[in-house]
Amino acid sequence: MKGLEINFKGKKNVIALNPKAGPIAFTIHYSKNKYEIELSHLDRNDICSTWILEKIEAGEQIDIEVKDLDYTTEPIGRRKAFSGTNIPFEYSDAEIDEQNKERLKYFYSLQKFLREKGLIE
Repeated sequence: MKGLEINFKGKKNVIALNPKAGPIAFTIHYSKNKYEIELSHLDRNDICSTWILEKIEAGEQIDIEVKDLDYTTEPIGRRKAFSGTNIPFEYSDAEIDEQNKERLKYFYSLQKFLREKGLIE
């Protein structure tokens, strides 16, 4: 399986990626008056796992290598994508699926309400 080995500030992060699992994102962005790098992955249940979320300064070095890998290092955090809800590591896929069902149920009730008010078609 292909993956990335990323070395930053003396720490090595390894992410192996099954082609059906979803994207790996490596970004540099400006937030709260500083530049940050982020290494994350979005899985099929819209759970975003993050390995790196660090401030970066000019001149700092990031080493990225594409490798054949069979393991992934533990992420520093997980959260539901597109929300601020952190997901504890001990949640099972079934529990995550149940959360997704509840969110979908809420979406449909909101959609019905907005249609009844004529705000959406």
